[in-house]
Amino acid sequence: RDQLRYSVVFPLLSCHCVDALHELCPEERVRVSREAHDLCYWTLDGLAKRTRDVVTAMCGEEFKMNQKLLPFNAASRIATARGGGKKGGKNSSGASYNPEVDKPGMESLAKHREDSRLYELHHSLGELGAAVNHVPAVALFGDTMSPREFLYEHLEKCFASAVTGMANFRRDSLSISKPSELLHSVRTYMSVVQRVENYVDVDMTRLFNKILLQQTEERTPIGGETIAGFYADWYLGVVETQSHNFIVSENRKCFVTARFSEKGGAGITPIEEYTTVGELRALVELIGPLGVRRLSFLIMNKVNKIVNELYLQVKRCNYDTLRQIRTNYDKAEFMLDVTKRLQGTEDTIQCFTLIGVYLALHSFLQSATNDVLGLRVPFLLSSIADFAGQHAKEESFDLSVNELASAAGIPTAVDSSLVALLDRSRQDRLEGKIAGPPGGGQTPAWGAGDRSSVEDEHLVSCLLLVNLAVLIPELARRDRCLYSGKLEGNSNNSHCIFRVVNTLFPAIFYIHDKNDTGERLCEFLALSSSSLLKLGSEPNMVPKARESIYILLDLIVANSGPWLTQDLLEPCFPYVLLRNAYREVYRKSDHHKSGH
Repeated sequence: RDQLRYSVVFPLLSCHCVDALHELCPEERVRVSREAHDLCYWTLDGLAKRTRDVVTAMCGEEFKMNQKLLPFNAASRIATARGGGKKGGKNSSGASYNPEVDKPGMESLAKHREDSRLYELHHSLGELGAAVNHVPAVALFGDTMSPREFLYEHLEKCFASAVTGMANFRRDSLSISKPSELLHSVRTYMSVVQRVENYVDVDMTRLFNKILLQQTEERTPIGGETIAGFYADWYLGVVETQSHNFIVSENRKCFVTARFSEKGGAGITPIEEYTTVGELRALVELIGPLGVRRLSFLIMNKVNKIVNELYLQVKRCNYDTLRQIRTNYDKAEFMLDVTKRLQGTEDTIQCFTLIGVYLALHSFLQSATNDVLGLRVPFLLSSIADFAGQHAKEESFDLSVNELASAAGIPTAVDSSLVALLDRSRQDRLEGKIAGPPGGGQTPAWGAGDRSSVEDEHLVSCLLLVNLAVLIPELARRDRCLYSGKLEGNSNNSHCIFRVVNTLFPAIFYIHDKNDTGERLCEFLALSSSSLLKLGSEPNMVPKARESIYILLDLIVANSGPWLTQDLLEPCFPYVLLRNAYREVYRKSDHHKSGH
């Protein structure tokens, strides 16, 4: 071990191979130069690999010590301190546990530093660093090889593979490390790799910037996977497959696993451990603005696909029925009869609810981005916020300004990425087709008889909004629509429909360029409030969650931005009903809590 600093002598020996040549034997020059190049390359590469292995071992030791400082590892120690555990027992993993030995910082109490594994690694790194740093370059037969570049290349590959490996992503089981834990592990790894600069003249900051920037993209330049891709697949996969197992909590600003989850919680991802404010901030720190932008685009792409399905359903199944509802919504008996003729109401409600959940994830992600940028670049963020605020007063909704604000995590009245995707689908429908799979193919959807016109597209958009308005009262008849005052959300996430009204439909009507978003939302308010006021008038149909749906109407108006206000709601829906609804819902929540 003490002779490692002299290992650089082997690549330097290859420089003397030129002395073995003679002008009377020119045919030996090619073979000698090739052998010398191979000797120099393999010895420098071996020296760099040995240094990399030492750095990797140091990272492993530091990682173990830092893991002991994580909050979740303090539970067993707290239990022991309170008398809940026994000295010399076993921890949750079944391994033997001794609080005196496993206590963080106990490694500093060693009698001899030579007994420490970390000391041996530091000593080896010092010796190898001296060898790598001995000469800046090795000149050989007109070529130059740098020991530092060999080391830099190996550390770069090692750091890139370590970052993706610590994510522990499994697509089949949808398991991945929490963003905060991965961020803690990456910072621990970086702190160790940074120490290489103390022994070798290598710019580690350049290495970190390069690798971490690659991790914010979909793929690395060589086609490798990235943590941005991992987390995008995980979040979208969980929302798509397990949205019925969690509740979007507007109070906690995260997703909360429902108590009625299937299998008693077995096999259900604890979604609240990945969507809290702290976890999403850690996610933004990891994937950066580029990764957040790509994840937001994928979320909006999911929304766009669901909207295409809803357009098809309105056009092919409920077109005439919704036109009649739109013009006769003030006729109670007619509405009662014609509403029953709507087809696919269950699927439509589920589609709108799923869109709301996707938009909720997008909103939470934007909020986390704004928080992180406020800590990193506060002056730039304040300038963007001021610029976007001044632009919002003009009500012109320039998409370039909205895109700038959205990238900074500032909510906008019209989402630019959603508008771009919806407009592309609209053009495809005008041509009789919709966008195909990501590979570039296209799948016929409307056919020759379903080819849309510009006016027909606008009418179908209006009818889609009408469809949502008349389906809102249907939610009151569902058991899982009960509103939780503690979480500020419904059990089946139907409260997320307010995001559909305030985010999706402004983008839809923006692409029609008729400047009638306010009129269409006022029409929606009149239809939905009229339908809600008729709840309970049907025989043998007692609404179970009427007050909860009243609150949904209030959420739509309260979060509508520049289009709907309480002044517009009051003539359509008495405020006393909303007040009584809030009182009844919170009374039931308190009674349910006291009952448990």
